[in-house]
Amino acid sequence: MARSNGVLKLTISKAVIVAAGDAKRLRPRTAQLPKCLLNVNGASLISRSVEVLGDHGVSQIIVVVGFLYQRVMAHLGLEATYVHNPLFRTTNNMTSLWLARHVVGEEPFLYLHGDLFYDARLIGQCMEAPGEIALLTDPASRDEEAMKVRAEGARFIESSKSISSDDAYGEWTGIARFSAAGAKAMFAAIGELLAAGRFMDYDTAAFTRLASTGLPIRVCSTNGLPWIEIDVEADYARALKMAETMTDSRQCAGE
Repeated sequence: MARSNGVLKLTISKAVIVAAGDAKRLRPRTAQLPKCLLNVNGASLISRSVEVLGDHGVSQIIVVVGFLYQRVMAHLGLEATYVHNPLFRTTNNMTSLWLARHVVGEEPFLYLHGDLFYDARLIGQCMEAPGEIALLTDPASRDEEAMKVRAEGARFIESSKSISSDDAYGEWTGIARFSAAGAKAMFAAIGELLAAGRFMDYDTAAFTRLASTGLPIRVCSTNGLPWIEIDVEADYARALKMAETMTDSRQCAGE
């Protein structure tokens, strides 16, 4: 651990990027291209995240691959450690994260979805947030399709698309930070859900399960910094526009 302005901070050397899905909603663009390899501002989403994570002191990037995994591995080469999810068509991102548990161990780590384009400063904000688990959340985004978060103050209660806009704190960005204790608890919770046959659950199901046990999970705000999750063609178009407004390319990142 290290201190900054008298505040004890976690030293985080590992990050997990889940990038196994086949991105059916972006077909035909992703018919032969993993979504994480989409190009924005001259670089793929995933290579930007690897670069920005490195800038924040993260030395081991663990990428969970599935669909056309050879292309991702050839693209990143030795910049990452790879975990294969052969069941990517019948599982969701929660399973992909669980498959990385042996590489992560019980160490602090950052967690990112593989379809994000975002301001690089958001990584630092998430790393510095308190709590055993911190979820980077955008209070300005609460639409019906968003993976919304309900919170009491800064304490996370639950996350689901079914939370009403009026009850939501905001939308989870797909970026989170785990302490060592948080990592251990998260993988245990996912194991319980998978043992119950919940293979298609989102990772947010495990966050909600942990919050119900009293584990301190915090929400931290994006503070207005830009980000986008690329699910459909309109999202990709928005990411390209967003990149045009970022004069400093080091602000731009994606998983």
